[in-house]
Amino acid sequence: FSERAYKYRPVKMVEFTMPHQQCIVFLDLKRAECAGLFPSGRVYSQAFHLGGQGFFLSAHCNMDQHSAFHCFGL
Repeated sequence: FSERAYKYRPVKMVEFTMPHQQCIVFLDLKRAECAGLFPSGRVYSQAFHLGGQGFFLSAHCNMDQHSAFHCFGL
């Protein structure tokens, strides 16, 4: 048994129809949670659907192999 290093975090989705159809998806992460992703952690959101397609967000920390700098991505 090995414990997985990710969690499925809830998202909040707000849909608009005017002036055109669009959607904003919020993934709430606290500063300490982001810091906890260093040096190679990853957090996944719960799945959500847009236009009949399933999506999820992934927040992660990576190290650039050329410069050895760490970066945070979503």
